[in-house]
Amino acid sequence: MQCNSPIQEECMDLFIESLEYAKLSSSHIPTLFFLAETIIYWIRTDTVNQPFLRAFEIKLLKVGKMIFERIYIHFIDKSLDDHYDLIDHLSIYLQGFSELKAAYSPYPDAFLYIEFMIKIGEIINDHLKNPTSETNTTAASYLTDSEKRLNMLDQFLWSTIELFKMLRSKYTAKKLDEFLANFESLIFRDENWLDASLSLFILAECSKINSKALDLFLQLSFKDDDYEDRLIRDEISPRKTLKSSGLFKWPIELTCVYVELLGEICINASSLSLKRKALLGNHREAGDVFNNVDAQVYGLLDTAKFLANSQSDWMVRYMAVKSLVRICKSLNDKENEEFRQISWACLVIFQESEKNPNVLEALKVGQINSKIEPLMKKIESSRLNVYCRFAYRLGDLKNHGLPQSQINRESPIEDEFKAIRLVSLPTESFSVQNKSIVTNTDSKIVDQVFNPVKKRTTLKDELLINARFENKVPKYNERKTFDLMRIVEDQFRKDLKNNFKE
Repeated sequence: MQCNSPIQEECMDLFIESLEYAKLSSSHIPTLFFLAETIIYWIRTDTVNQPFLRAFEIKLLKVGKMIFERIYIHFIDKSLDDHYDLIDHLSIYLQGFSELKAAYSPYPDAFLYIEFMIKIGEIINDHLKNPTSETNTTAASYLTDSEKRLNMLDQFLWSTIELFKMLRSKYTAKKLDEFLANFESLIFRDENWLDASLSLFILAECSKINSKALDLFLQLSFKDDDYEDRLIRDEISPRKTLKSSGLFKWPIELTCVYVELLGEICINASSLSLKRKALLGNHREAGDVFNNVDAQVYGLLDTAKFLANSQSDWMVRYMAVKSLVRICKSLNDKENEEFRQISWACLVIFQESEKNPNVLEALKVGQINSKIEPLMKKIESSRLNVYCRFAYRLGDLKNHGLPQSQINRESPIEDEFKAIRLVSLPTESFSVQNKSIVTNTDSKIVDQVFNPVKKRTTLKDELLINARFENKVPKYNERKTFDLMRIVEDQFRKDLKNNFKE
């Protein structure tokens, strides 16, 4: 990625794809911290000094956000408990990093990525210094204390996870309706936008495959002027309705996440009806959005004309315009042609009516990933992204109360083991002598899969064997070796920079 050429951007595209779909593994933790430090160093010494925003810079910031998200996931499931040295070293790189926010404030997406990195860095660093602090009210702190798991914030998160797991399994419409009724008594709290965004990420994955989940996602944006008063009243007399302060009162970071996820649903939803609902909200036709018809919930087109009488409402419109550009660039197949034409027509109207030049910058920024997104859209339908894996990971944490870093329960390879009733593979290679170890009453089934007469294993057998064994977490000496290498590389970079100035 050090080369300044189109190859650099292509490498970054592949990097984004791998971070989106790679499995979660505690063996990746040292690598994630090294990458996080590298990204921060790169931003502070190179990209932030550029006179204008480059396509590569946006991709670099997105990579940084995705890396920090994975670190936060491992922090939540307590996989970082033995890596305080890595956290402490990362905190050195993060010192003064928040001062860069002003440089990216004209670009809400870049600003949001920086905010993710800063917020997660502050949380894990604060936990390192005050592991038992009562002021630590993040989702992660609740997860480490079983007595606090049922507080209202976590209850919404847990319910969202259970909904995701239900939609990914066999269920009946009656069972789904009964479960969705539980959301009527929940509160979507937005005091900590990072924790609230976790629920939005998982709920968005549900919305891509189920219309009722999408209705729930859109309902969170409902403008409720009496939100705080209703919370007080409901403590005395509970009312059956999901309580949310709505888009107008959310922190701007959470609002930008909501709009960005609407765009993701429009691009990657499993059906055209879901895409249409995410685009139009509660409107029947796109024309209703421009006829001043009040929106009960906010679809993507509603957010593109968002006005909240605040200094940050233009950031919401920027994210919406960027999502519309992505839709027009990504959905270029015949099946989505009509939907794409509607989005394009609306985009032209917004372009002509928008007066803020910062919002119009989204027309350029939205085209940055126009080449890679159609390819990722095809992958989306067949592979679990990081948020799906995150939901499974938190589900394991709730059910078992222990980190599940070494378990990849969502792996389709594991399902093949269950299908052949094989509990585990022997540590030695397959042979006639140890055949009895893997055979019992189901010997006929096993013989069909593992034939001891074979001269070499098939590709399927090799995948099965490799999938059962995962690299162990590096020991203390190995981690210290990584730290030493970082110091050497940092010094090498400084020398190169000084030589370049000379």
